[in-house]
Amino acid sequence: MTAPELARRLRAISWDGGFRHTRSRVALMSEYLRRAAWWAGHVGHPGEWPFFDLAGAVDPTVRADVTLLGTGIPGWYARRICTWALHFAELRTVAGDRLPGLDDPFEPLIVLFERGGDFTTAHGRIEVDLVQFPQRPWTAYRTAVPVVDLDPAALDRIDGITP
Repeated sequence: MTAPELARRLRAISWDGGFRHTRSRVALMSEYLRRAAWWAGHVGHPGEWPFFDLAGAVDPTVRADVTLLGTGIPGWYARRICTWALHFAELRTVAGDRLPGLDDPFEPLIVLFERGGDFTTAHGRIEVDLVQFPQRPWTAYRTAVPVVDLDPAALDRIDGITP
């Protein structure tokens, strides 16, 4: 996905929130942490954990046009993550095959946003819809097995939503 395509997707998010998708959103955060751990190992741990500018760690000269995001993204983390995801999309366009075959770490967070808005952190914990879990070292999340399938139908099943 190109940076302009991703920006269109991010601008379309409804940031109102709600608790309809809490279980899938918690699983999506766990999947982000798993993917980000693999990337953190690849770049030699970027310092900030668990949320960091991966594209900047790989090649700080590759930056996307952040004005593509507009001004409608609320929340400190959401704005930073959307910006970093945009830079990562640009990096994938520029670097292509030179990047390792690791999963896009930002996709689970983008889907998390699409399924109900932002998240918060406080006192060493990540909070998704009032569900809290501790921030552990990146090495604790580096597992080979995905936490969740990002397919909308699979996520709906986690939330108990049937067609």
